[in-house]
Amino acid sequence: MKKVIIAILVFSSIFAVSLVSFDRDYSRSSKFNLRKLNDHSIVIGEDYFTNQQVFSETSAALLREAVTALTKKKAWGFEPHIKIAINSGGGYVSFFERLAVADGALLEAYIVCTVSTAASMAFTFMIKYCDERIMLPDAYILQHQVYYQNLFGARRYDDNTRRIALRHSDLEAKVLDIDRDKWFDISRENGDKVFTKDELIKYKIATGFIKEPPKKD
Repeated sequence: MKKVIIAILVFSSIFAVSLVSFDRDYSRSSKFNLRKLNDHSIVIGEDYFTNQQVFSETSAALLREAVTALTKKKAWGFEPHIKIAINSGGGYVSFFERLAVADGALLEAYIVCTVSTAASMAFTFMIKYCDERIMLPDAYILQHQVYYQNLFGARRYDDNTRRIALRHSDLEAKVLDIDRDKWFDISRENGDKVFTKDELIKYKIATGFIKEPPKKD
């Protein structure tokens, strides 16, 4: 419990500024109503990886959900699923990497994610933490290399961005059970990689699809 409290405080108070991989706007609007699906308790939205307050509050809530689920599992012998909605175009690498402080609880908990958009850091989040990855029919799934972005919006790559990209790619490849070099080539070597529905199935990125979700009014 002490570790949990420390982790929540970390989410609530620490802010490490980084210019690495502040993505252009990959977010998009689906014709389906993501918030009405599966009674989501947590939403990883378009500001999650770019807004400090949103990141801290959402991550602390996610950690509390995970700890509660694991406590019930220990006490009652069954584990409630944590339901997350993902509609994020990514953002700062530093935000994603700070989640590692909660890996003990987040990786042990069973997390079901319904996905509208998952790009860049949101993609890596989805692969690392979601045990089930359920896609909307028009889901937009994208990955690419980590980069710096200057004041004029130009992308810049160096040895550090390459190391980070390789680390995240290796993590994804392990979860997806794909050769690490092959996966890097597929997901990052040629710029922005948008995955088709067939590729989502082929590479086991998606574990399922929602056939007839509610549409927006």
